[in-house]
Amino acid sequence: MNAKAKMNNKALRQAIAYAMNIEDVNKHYTSGLTFQVPTLIPAQFGDYYIRR
Repeated sequence: MNAKAKMNNKALRQAIAYAMNIEDVNKHYTSGLTFQVPTLIPAQFGDYYIRR
């Protein structure tokens, strides 16, 4: 990886992620055949699942 590459900046990547309209991106690239999950750990994992 190029250490001087712009995308090597974590703060820049986070800013881009916060600025993206995820709903529109999902509709465009998946024709609406997707859904967002609120956590990386699904409810099926019981004790490890955190409800918010």
